Amino acid sequence: MPAPDAPGPRPGRPREAFVLRTAGLPVETVRPLRAPGARRWADDVLDAAARLTADGEALGDLLHPLIGGLEDEAERRALLKLRREVFNNRLPKDPEAARALVAARDPRTAEALAGWLERRAALGAFTGRTLPARRG
Repeated sequence: MPAPDAPGPRPGRPREAFVLRTAGLPVETVRPLRAPGARRWADDVLDAAARLTADGEALGDLLHPLIGGLEDEAERRALLKLRREVFNNRLPKDPEAARALVAARDPRTAEALAGWLERRAALGAFTGRTLPARRG
């Protein structure tokens, strides 16, 4: 029975709280279908992606000062594009060129970028595909 102050159902929508039972099999029947290895793999992928995202944000902060004051518009655009790719956890099309671009301006940031690029490529190889970019 709903609480007296609970809103009534709206046409086409269930009440705010409802219970739905699907696949009415006993737990003992479906327990052998569990896949703990797949769960660990998914957790590892999600954890690595979260670390890469956090590291990419920090790396973006390191790349930011390299962009200001650049006279060469092509290099400025390349650094801006790289910063966006790293921030959005996307591997650049040419990681070695990206590392060289940064190394010419700041070797320490280039080292941080090289580590991020290596971990990002390893995650892509581990998952067998490219991870989607994060959204908004």
